[in-house]
Amino acid sequence: MDPVQAARMLAQRLPHGAVWYGVATGRFWAIRRGFPHIEALTPEEMEAQAWALEQRFHSAAPRQRVAPVARNAAQGRWRHRRRTAGAVR
Repeated sequence: MDPVQAARMLAQRLPHGAVWYGVATGRFWAIRRGFPHIEALTPEEMEAQAWALEQRFHSAAPRQRVAPVARNAAQGRWRHRRRTAGAVR
């Protein structure tokens, strides 16, 4: 099977990121926000690594997320929180 076609099929089975075949490297690549990139020689290896990462990240303890800082849409800048004189870190 053509490697580019195999990468397209992988992208359909792994929909949460980008999958492609690097012609210059001869390897399959995948990226997904919040996960490390994956590099593999075969489509089967790529799929196995992707599902292993999925299991590892979802079985780990949930991380605490920091609340986003409000954005002033009129000015297009981030509004930074100001510290008060008595604030303790």
